[in-house]
Order: sequence, then structure tokens, then C-alpha cells
Amino acid sequence: MGQQNDKLASENISKKLVNTPNNCVVDSLKGFVLSHANAKLLEGWNVILRSDIETFTKENKVVLITGGGSGHEPAHVGYVGRGMLTAVVCGDVFTSPSSASILNTILTCSNGAGVLLIVKNYTGDRLNFGKAAEVAKSQGINVEMVVVGEDCALTSKDKSAGRRGLCGTVFIHKMAGAMAEEGKSLSEIAAFLDTATSEMGTISISLSPCSIPGKPANFSIADDIVEFGLGIHGEAGVAQVKISSASTLVKQMIDHLWNSEFLPSIEGKEVAVIVNNLGGTSNLELTIIAKEALEYLASLKVAVKRCYVGAFVTSMEMAGVSLTIMLLNDERIKYLDAPCSAPAWQCDGLINDINDITIPCKKTEEANQEWDEKAEGIGIPLYHCVKKACTTLIDNESKLNELDRAGGDGDTGTTLARGAKGVFLKLSDENHLQLPVNSPRELFLSIAKEVETTMGGSSGALISLLFTAAANRLTRDTNMEDFISALEQGIAVMKKYGGAEEGDRTMLDALCPSLHSMGESLKSKVSVKEMLTMAAKAARAGADSTLSMHAKAGRASYVSDTHLTQPDPGAVAVALVFEAIDKAFSKLQK
Repeated sequence: MGQQNDKLASENISKKLVNTPNNCVVDSLKGFVLSHANAKLLEGWNVILRSDIETFTKENKVVLITGGGSGHEPAHVGYVGRGMLTAVVCGDVFTSPSSASILNTILTCSNGAGVLLIVKNYTGDRLNFGKAAEVAKSQGINVEMVVVGEDCALTSKDKSAGRRGLCGTVFIHKMAGAMAEEGKSLSEIAAFLDTATSEMGTISISLSPCSIPGKPANFSIADDIVEFGLGIHGEAGVAQVKISSASTLVKQMIDHLWNSEFLPSIEGKEVAVIVNNLGGTSNLELTIIAKEALEYLASLKVAVKRCYVGAFVTSMEMAGVSLTIMLLNDERIKYLDAPCSAPAWQCDGLINDINDITIPCKKTEEANQEWDEKAEGIGIPLYHCVKKACTTLIDNESKLNELDRAGGDGDTGTTLARGAKGVFLKLSDENHLQLPVNSPRELFLSIAKEVETTMGGSSGALISLLFTAAANRLTRDTNMEDFISALEQGIAVMKKYGGAEEGDRTMLDALCPSLHSMGESLKSKVSVKEMLTMAAKAARAGADSTLSMHAKAGRASYVSDTHLTQPDPGAVAVALVFEAIDKAFSKLQK
């Protein structure tokens, strides 16, 4: 195994979850039919058919066959089903299927209504599907072929290979399936699709290349570069552009389509859009691209009536997206909206109006309480202590993130700093404080609300719980005994809802020792200054002790102890806060 890994690394071959590269297509097709009851394999061939093919052929509806190289899943197998395709013929990864496999599919599926071959505009596909069509015709089968080439990357018409067939082919599959289901004739469907193909365009960008199982990537992309106008077979694009914001890249893509000599004018027209994941793009990124595309098209006075977002035609693991725009009319909308059982087309494409995407929040309709205070009495030490705690967390953001990388996702410092910044901003004007520092109860409730809003996640929830529960033990005339009782109540609630206990390697391992220290100090009747100093030392000792603890709660509990070589970041943050409070209070005593 080690030698195999060394060989993969030396040849720059990407890791793939396959058995063997030679059998990956066969294995994938078997996996598909095993998990989809509406599909079956054509015996002896890499072909997926509707499982009700015998019943379907008797319905005398036009047979729809497509196919091409594998590696574009869910295309093409995901589009087999009632209301879409009858069969798909699969070649090896990024390789056209043989004419023999296509011919046998035609022979198996053909009926009196005829067969329509939907082919993406690649030389191998045209040749193999074309040969199969001619042989089928010689045997008396009525066959027509629609070639889809909607790529708008090339800016001239003098390329012999012509425009490539890309994700827009899925629109053709969907409309063809609806028309066949409706009983339209072969010639009607072919003519309709040819016109639709001429009124749509696709442009793609990629942040990374892809690779065929057992092979290295076809090309490389620098970290600061985006490949512009590439196809779906791992080939390089027509240009390289500097990586920039999603907004800028989407504008470049749409502007390119807008200025293309291939795509008719879409200004003032109704269109359908596909935002397609080329394989390795996260859903978070994909919906950002969708947002930018819909907003930019709206600004160009283009009326988007349908938008489909997801993985429709991929290119193995390529991180990138394509945008397809098709002009709409009533018939095209009807066929896009028609019922369909194909597993990869379970979307209605309906969208919200660009100016109507929110529902009023009842909470925000209520008058929010605003504060404008100057610290007085107990508010003076509270103001300085809270402000110092905030600046300490902000200053230690990178340190806490570094501590979190071993046992979490490396963002503890950022999360805490985000909450601290939210609180700090409301304390920036000493004469007009936006937090009720003169009322400990109201201050704690306000801090709880602020961190819940700005921090988010489990940390935000836990700290908000801490302050909310603690506030219930406080009044405007609070003494140190009340603060200790409040901390005790806050910790108890954190344990109740968070599920952790002292010793589980969490922030409780610093909070609990500090609480215990303050309780003992109260019994000893030491000064508040001494009490805070001792509490800070106890918190630091508790944080340090987490280094040798086995994590039983939080993200670190999923990580092997061998990786936990630093103290818990949450506990360290608590220690930093107590130390900051100690310093702020001590400074006031001088």
C-alpha cells in the first residue's frame, strides 16, 4: 500500500474512491441501478434504460437517447425517467461511447414513433452517434439527431470543432422529454430543440482542474488564476483571469454571454438560468454565484423566470461553475415545468422576486431598547472590566485560533473576537455608552443578547446562556456575593444545556476553579482586588490543566488525544478574561 501511494504521489495522480480505473464506469452504473428502482442496465452494455422500457415502447411515444463520456454525473444517467430520457449510453470517462453500444440501445428502445438522438457537439459523439443513426436508418428505424452546441467561450465561428455542448444540454433533455410525453412527433421535437439550442448560451469558469481515475490532471491552475471558458472534459479554457470576488467573476461571465455573437439579445427578455456545479464547488459558493447572477441580470433588465441551482453536468472533481441562459417563451416554460421522474431533475426552478425575499421578523418590529449612559458608581469598574476583557479577546484572536486548530476547526479566537468587538463598539464613547453599565442585571442581559447575535455557533449560545442565567441573580445594587452567586447560576445552566462537566476539557475547567476560588475568598473576607487576583490565577491553572485532560465534550472529543498538544482554547479564553478583569480592577485601585 505504501509503494502504491508513493507511485500515485510521484505521478501526481489524484486520489479517487474507485476499485480500479478500468472498471470504474461499470461499477458506477451498477451502483446507480442498485440504488434507483426506475432504472435498469442493458445487458452486456454500459447503457441505462428506463426500467419500464417494455411498457414505454408500447405507448408509441418518441424515444429519447443521449449519452457521452462518463465523469459528468448526474449527467447523463440521472436524467433517465418518465418526462425526460428513455436511455443513456455511457462511454469511458470523458470518452465517447462506441457506435455499437448506441446502435444496440436504438434497437432495444425503438418503436413506431421514432428515435431522437440528443448529442453534445464533440467530434467523437457526433461520429459514433451519427454512424449508429445511419445503420439504424438502413434497418428501417426512423432516427433523427439533434446536436447541442451552446458554448459561448469562443468568440469567433472559424473553429472547425464548433461550439461545445455543455450544461445547456440539460434544458434540451427536459423539454424533449416533456414533448415526447405529450405525444409530439419526432420532427416536431427535433425542430423545437434546434431552435431552443440557438437561443441559449453557456460559459464556465474553474478554480481547479480535474483528473480521470488513474491519470494526472490535464492542466494546472495557479492559486491566483481562474480558468475562463473551459469545457467539461478537463481541457483548459480559452483564457485565464485573475481570481477576484464572486460578484466580479459572475459579471465577467454574464458580460461575455451578453456580448457573444452566438446568444441573441436577452435585454428585456424572459430567460431561464442554470447555475451548474462542475463537481467540486461547495453549495455555499454555488448559491453565492446564484445570488450574484440573479442580481446582476436584474440590473440588466433581464427577467429570470426559472433558475436551477445544483450539479447538473459535472467534470469529475473540478471546482468551478457554469452559467447557462436560455431565452424563454410560453412553450419552453411549459415543458420545463412539466412533471418528471428523473432523479437528477427534482426542481421546479421557481424563484422569488429580487425585491421580495424577506418576511418581516416580529422581533425586529418591536422597539429595541437603546442606551446612552455615562458610568457611575458600580458602572465604573464594570465598564473598565468589560472593556478590558473585550480588548484582550480581540488581541488574542490569532493565539486562540492556533490553540483550536488541533482539536477544533481553528476559529475559537475569531468567534470570541467577533463577540468581543460587538460589545466593545458599544463602549467606545465613554460619555455615551450603549450598554447599561450602571445596572449589572441589564448589562449582563445586554451582553448575552450581543454575543448571541454576533458570535453564533455553540460558543455564542453557551456564553449567552452564561450571562442570561447569571443576570437572574443580579440587581442594580449588586455586591460581590451576588456576582459569585450569579456566576454559580450561569455555570449551572451551561452544564445543564451544554452537557459538559468540569474535567471534560472545556471552558468550564477554567470557570469552575475561578468560581471555587471566589467562594473561598468570600469566606476569608479578603478584598475584592485580592479575590479577583486569586480567581484569575485559579482560572489560569484550570486552563493549563486541560493540557493533560481527555476531551469528553465539544469538537475536541472527536479528536485523538495524540493531537491535543495544547490546552483547551475555550478555557484559555476564560483565563484571559479573568486576568483582564484583574488588571482593569487593579488599575482602578491605584
